[in-house]
Amino acid sequence: MLNFTDRHGATTPPACQVAPGPHQARKPGSAKPALDRDRVDVLIWAAALMTAASVWPGPLRRLRLIVDPRIPPLVATLRQARLTPAELEAMLTALLARATELIALLISPHEAERKLGVPIDQVPDDLQRFGDHLFASSLDELLAAPPSWLLQARADQELREAALAEARRAAEAAFRRHRDEQAAVDAAARVASRLSDTSVAELFDLPVEVIRLLRPQSGRWSAENVERLLRDTPLWLQSQTAARAEADRRRRHADNRATRLARRRLGWRRQWAELFDVPLEQVPQGVGRPTSRAIDAVRRESPAWARHLIEEDPLPLFLKPQPAQS
Repeated sequence: MLNFTDRHGATTPPACQVAPGPHQARKPGSAKPALDRDRVDVLIWAAALMTAASVWPGPLRRLRLIVDPRIPPLVATLRQARLTPAELEAMLTALLARATELIALLISPHEAERKLGVPIDQVPDDLQRFGDHLFASSLDELLAAPPSWLLQARADQELREAALAEARRAAEAAFRRHRDEQAAVDAAARVASRLSDTSVAELFDLPVEVIRLLRPQSGRWSAENVERLLRDTPLWLQSQTAARAEADRRRRHADNRATRLARRRLGWRRQWAELFDVPLEQVPQGVGRPTSRAIDAVRRESPAWARHLIEEDPLPLFLKPQPAQS
């Protein structure tokens, strides 16, 4: 057991002994470690001295990020010894060079797992380490001649990964099946939610041929739409006379709209015919409005109805020079 003598000459026992952690082979030495051995003890003492002195030399700051259960008891012992900051720093300075060399030899858990092929918690406790970091030399020895425990651990890991991969594939397949089944159910629900003209006619006590003319713009009777009409029935569904009048109104409205559209399209076709000096019947029925952009597109794409004119005379009629009138 390590005893310290304070500045007044009194001997103070350490607050506690260092209990072995779950992943350590032995506790740190009861005296300050020799620099040529005890590499784990050197790092434990360096981390404890930094904590007790509240100083963190640049080369050793990485130790602050590594948790080792053997450090806190040693820190408590150092603090109970009532050493001065100068004494703590002097002890730390003596370990600085060696601790810096050892820090460079530490391998992170992630890197160790990548090289070993097994989780770091499957590495035996008797393998020397600092916190959850292994030493490079120990890792190299394991990789050069894998012991039986490592080979078995790798085999177990491969089995676990294969089982997880199979579980993922099964979950993805189940998800796809559920998605397809749900899509089929949704499609069936949409079909079931559509009422026939006969069903709607029976609900409103109207002739089927009249109901057929009163379909909504979607062309089908949805359950939601019919429910809304039943809840708040409009006047044109309250009697056969009103329904026929509404059907006639819609028919006239559709006819008038079609007539207006036909007249508008005829005017557009006449403008196209005049612009490209072609017969009216040569301009397609579905041609759109002759905007500047549309005219440029026709000249660029050369449709069949205007191709001969574009090839023979690239200028439309309204751009041709007109003869002077006497």
